[in-house]
Amino acid sequence: MEKITINNLTCSELYDLECVLHHIIACYVNRSHSCKGLAKGTDYRHLESVFISSDEFGVISKLHEQLYSHLYGS
Repeated sequence: MEKITINNLTCSELYDLECVLHHIIACYVNRSHSCKGLAKGTDYRHLESVFISSDEFGVISKLHEQLYSHLYGS
């Protein structure tokens, strides 16, 4: 699998990305509602007309954690 980097983003863009990911994650955790996906066995959360699978949420959370650590970490 090809390694993806975000080095081509400016510092300001990185902060914006971290902020929007934080808002999406917080909204997902606090205000989303469970709904069944069309494919058998899929579980999605409904968030302001955005559907995110649990796998997609895991990737967004991981990216947010890495970005947060990069921007604010040790």
